[in-house]
Amino acid sequence: MNIEIRELRFDELASLAELDASVSNDAVYDVVPGESGISLALRKRSLDPPADRPTWGANEIVSRLELWRRNYRQGCKFWGAFAEGRLVGFCLLSSEVVGNALQVYSIFVDRAWRGKGIGSRLIAQAEDHCRSRGVGMVYLTTTLGNVKAIAFYRKIGYRIVGIHARVCKEADGQVAFCKEL
Repeated sequence: MNIEIRELRFDELASLAELDASVSNDAVYDVVPGESGISLALRKRSLDPPADRPTWGANEIVSRLELWRRNYRQGCKFWGAFAEGRLVGFCLLSSEVVGNALQVYSIFVDRAWRGKGIGSRLIAQAEDHCRSRGVGMVYLTTTLGNVKAIAFYRKIGYRIVGIHARVCKEADGQVAFCKEL
């Protein structure tokens, strides 16, 4: 399998809408309350039946494309993963250094191409870019319900640095990760 990772051009951003971003989760994470409030620990809970999140709808595609075009104009970096000339994944890195860190705003791999190392290669590209700029840390967020993303980020060396949940038992909170470079 030959996957090419390269920077996306502005005129290629519309092809991001063609990615199948759907997810099926058979579990969700709950925030584990600690003695003094919410801790930085998660507990996995099975879902039966699985929770399916469909790919982007037409309205979401329009709003995402507007945002991505604005990000591009502001200097954010977009890398695409291409297989046989077709975009199968992308990573979006912020342009604004906060402290000594840059944020990965988005990373998506087409559902049919997941589990093939593409996400790891895209994140590695973002990390390499950060190192070349002298930036010492990368951070990102995902939802408590995105079990596969949480497992992926942990696997590639990111650690949980924060959790925001309205109520501990809800699965719509955000988990913040970082990795020192």
